[in-house]
Amino acid sequence: MAKPTELTDTIKKKVGHPPKWETPQQLIDLINAYLNDTPVDELTVTGLALAIGTTRETLCVYGKKEGFVETIEQAKLIVENSYELSLRANGRSGDIFALKNFGWKDKTEQTVDLKAAIVDLSADEYKKARLEMLEKDDC
Repeated sequence: MAKPTELTDTIKKKVGHPPKWETPQQLIDLINAYLNDTPVDELTVTGLALAIGTTRETLCVYGKKEGFVETIEQAKLIVENSYELSLRANGRSGDIFALKNFGWKDKTEQTVDLKAAIVDLSADEYKKARLEMLEKDDC
């Protein structure tokens, strides 16, 4: 292997696209224009992305960038609120689907750690508890 004969440029160059918005205020102005021009029952995350000249995915990326987090979160919260209001007024399943994409759930979830409970029981106590549980089962 040959020895390098000169130093290479060690300055790191920025890679990738330049930022779409230099400041959060530029983004806020675009978001406000969308919110003011669009009826509440027509707000969508994709519509927001289109209005500000980007994709839903890029919107999500900016939602994690320092300085832009609160702006994106608030904009998405306003869109989420529009689905919630529509659900209350109209009860449409599409609104339910959209809200689930915002993290809503329409069921109760419970996590049970049986291993911890079983370890603390003797064999006889476990059998007794299991029989009681089977007797209560409605299936």
